[in-house]
Amino acid sequence: MYSSFKATVLQEDTSFKHMMKVLIVFVHESRKSFNGGLLDAAVQTLTKAGHEVTVSDLYGMRFNSTPSQRDIKDGAKNLDGYDYANEMKEAFTRGTLADDIVAEQKKVTDADLVIFQFPMNWFSWPAMLKGWIDRVLSNGFAFSFYPEIKLMDKGVFTQKRAVLSITTGSGESSYSESGLNGSMSVYLWPLHATLKYIGFQVLSPHISFGVKFAPEEQRKGYISSWQTRLGGSIWTEAPLSAFFGMADFDLQTFALKDDVVAKKKKEGNAPTVGQHLGLALKTPWKEAL
Repeated sequence: MYSSFKATVLQEDTSFKHMMKVLIVFVHESRKSFNGGLLDAAVQTLTKAGHEVTVSDLYGMRFNSTPSQRDIKDGAKNLDGYDYANEMKEAFTRGTLADDIVAEQKKVTDADLVIFQFPMNWFSWPAMLKGWIDRVLSNGFAFSFYPEIKLMDKGVFTQKRAVLSITTGSGESSYSESGLNGSMSVYLWPLHATLKYIGFQVLSPHISFGVKFAPEEQRKGYISSWQTRLGGSIWTEAPLSAFFGMADFDLQTFALKDDVVAKKKKEGNAPTVGQHLGLALKTPWKEAL
């Protein structure tokens, strides 16, 4: 229960007047959890500021998180060489994706900002959220390799922002480079890379560490800082910038061009966790990709 941590809506920030559309993908078994408290804080703060908020409560919706041929209403067309990603692209083009997928895709299309609110499970997305990503952010809708490449800075969602709001069971020190769980930077990489891959402007995450054992004031602080951010700076803060662009890659090999690698190696630190180039990683999770 998070009853003593319910959000108090902060004074409206008048520096950003335009109404924006926000989609919150909420993944937790209970709306009375601390994740539910963060969700309530987000909805109340954003609504108070005049923004339009839509919530996809995946557990509440009993969202089907299992990709299958049932995702295509008129059936897969190449059963001998079945390829889910390509079948989904063709079905998207035909307009024959399953209704629940189409509904979620419309929410993403309409949104200026997408917030993912979830507890970190086994160092990654919860299974239901991963299933949402697999089914909803499908080939043709969220990315494309042909007839043109729509990825990264050439992606479909380059005009949209995305941010992860994550809770953990363990404290922040356990997610350090010397901690029991290892560096949070390593776990954030595949999550952020997924969003950047399809073009999102990826913002620095909001992480509430150790919420099961955190004292009341710390838990209140997590909610308060989230409200403050959503009340204003979320719309103006710079996205994470260390990602490479498509022009940095050889499109025959999809590896970084030699001159790009040489330049980055001269800079000394790994540019990202994924393309670390054998260099030392930046350790603070707030600064590293």
